[in-house]
Amino acid sequence: FPMYPLLFLLLPSTLAVTCFDSITGGTCCGDYCYAYRENGKSKIEETGCMIGEIYRSVNGKCLDESEKSYCYCDSDLCNNPNADYPNWKQGKLKCGKERNCIACDRFHFDDTLYDDCRLEEGTIFARLMQPQSCARFQAGKLSNGNNELVTCVCDKGDNCGKKLLEFQKLDSKKVTCLMGSGGVDTCKGDFCFIIGSEYISLRKRGCITNNETLFAGLFKIGYFIDRGEEHIICQSKNCNQNWEVAKQSVIINEPVCSTTTVTTSTTSTTTKSTSESIEEYFRRRWNSLIYSWTNVFNDVMLRLEG
Repeated sequence: FPMYPLLFLLLPSTLAVTCFDSITGGTCCGDYCYAYRENGKSKIEETGCMIGEIYRSVNGKCLDESEKSYCYCDSDLCNNPNADYPNWKQGKLKCGKERNCIACDRFHFDDTLYDDCRLEEGTIFARLMQPQSCARFQAGKLSNGNNELVTCVCDKGDNCGKKLLEFQKLDSKKVTCLMGSGGVDTCKGDFCFIIGSEYISLRKRGCITNNETLFAGLFKIGYFIDRGEEHIICQSKNCNQNWEVAKQSVIINEPVCSTTTVTTSTTSTTTKSTSESIEEYFRRRWNSLIYSWTNVFNDVMLRLEG
């Protein structure tokens, strides 16, 4: 086979850890482990692996949201679903009409301003927002306007997001990117992004602009997986044209772990063959897809019932 110089490489990760995985009922290999629960409850509802250096900024933290929380760690089996977790502490902030918030999220979407407690956002990019940060996300055109979100997250006092958002310019010309699920519409920002598999097709490609003065390095070039969904952030002209082009622009570090089998009394470690690893990978992706669609269906039913 001919050899071509490629930027897209599969390299062993130095941060690989074994994590509990609620989707498969076993373990998975990643750069970081996560545990998810609904706030106000001590029971962990979901565990799994995250892949990508973008999670370094949230390692050892819980992303405090008013209804849900994601906690991240980087040691083997640190996301034990059976461990004792402290009761969730209620927030004290006022954010618009909301009370008892942990952090405020003030955002501008489709010419409308919103004030709320920090909630789980529709994309991993917005979920990575941390207190005292502001960013702009552009993801294509809608029938009634632009699919653009400017958001600020803060925890420095009641309604702290109001003035913070007013001062945001977030007008970067660093790189030109494609946006939308197809076509040639473009945007300009600090970074381009593309999502490999998702449910809202208009958010497949777009631009990210971060306020580096408020929170430097919040977004980074690279490949990462969030709950079974692949993402790439890149920084060259039209690098998010499609998935294959985007892969050429980043270095992908593939986590390599020994296989840990967890029982109630013992923990044993073995090494899997390549064929077994591939089989497990596709089985996990299939289970993740079914799991995600179930969550989407349940969410739609709850909205209809509401």
